[in-house]
Amino acid sequence: INDAVSLLQLYAIVHPNSKVAEYNFNDANPHDLIQAFIENEARIPDLLSEALRQYVRKTQQAIANG
Repeated sequence: INDAVSLLQLYAIVHPNSKVAEYNFNDANPHDLIQAFIENEARIPDLLSEALRQYVRKTQQAIANG
């Protein structure tokens, strides 16, 4: 997740006129940043949304299982 946020920060530098360039990377939840990118800029939003949902689900399961 941290690598994905770093990639979004790089995307913002390379594409200064994109919506990603307007994101507040310091105070935002990483999942919210990724979801915002998916909604605003992604060319394959359905695939990325599903991947993020699966990641969150697996993380929650791992936490629940200890």
